[in-house]
Amino acid sequence: MLLIGSVFLLLSFIGLGKKAYVKLEKKALKKEKEQLNAIDQKLKNHFVLYKPEIIKKRLRILILVGFLMSLITQSWIYALIAFILYIYLPFAWVYWIEKRRFRAFQIQLLQFFPFISSVLRAGHTIEKAIDQSCKNAKPPLSQEMDLVQKQMHIGQSFDQALYSLYQRMPDKNLKMALSAIDISRKTGSNLAEAIDYIATTIHEKEKLKSELKALTSQGRMQAWVTGCMPFVLVAGLEVISPGYLSPLFQTTQGKLAIVYCFVSLLLGIFWIYKLVNKEYL
Repeated sequence: MLLIGSVFLLLSFIGLGKKAYVKLEKKALKKEKEQLNAIDQKLKNHFVLYKPEIIKKRLRILILVGFLMSLITQSWIYALIAFILYIYLPFAWVYWIEKRRFRAFQIQLLQFFPFISSVLRAGHTIEKAIDQSCKNAKPPLSQEMDLVQKQMHIGQSFDQALYSLYQRMPDKNLKMALSAIDISRKTGSNLAEAIDYIATTIHEKEKLKSELKALTSQGRMQAWVTGCMPFVLVAGLEVISPGYLSPLFQTTQGKLAIVYCFVSLLLGIFWIYKLVNKEYL
């Protein structure tokens, strides 16, 4: 009877473990699906026709490589790094696409407003000027202006379409220009002159930003050097003299020193970043 009871208890534990595993698997699959949908929506918003499932499938190679490296070296760190990259690398890639596209849009605005002004001076409407910009501009500006036109064709007002544009591309210069266009349309003032003034203002702001960036470039380089130097030195010492830094990783005092140095390093990088990345404009 005792043997039968033990077997029954073991089977019960196995059943509970299986149910817990199935539940966790469903939860993980649901979470991954939500992440894929979020990535897919962001890619569509930026006119990137690329399936996130393909990205995930290719990144699964990282999991395999990390697992194999962990088996070879008897260290779990490689599997952990591979797992972290598998989770966060797609989001980092989407963020990089967003930043690159947004910066390209900002640069194109410098030529967009003078072009709009010249079309308005020729006697055309602002809607016609936007239509001409779609034909003459390159992506991403042409894509965004084409979307503005399509939104107006399906019944949205001009102001609503421009507001949607600002929601997709939250640029300060664009917001200033849209406010000027809205005020000029409501008051009946000269829209071409207003856009000319906006174009000149934006050009001067970008010029000043470039000068500030050049003046603070040394500080940014110092932040990079400060951040990378400790890791380069540790790697160099491990190659030149293996085991020299063992007390640093194996003793309590050494581990506390590592934590202190790492926190100090992060604080220093953060402080330098704040000093050289002020939003003056």
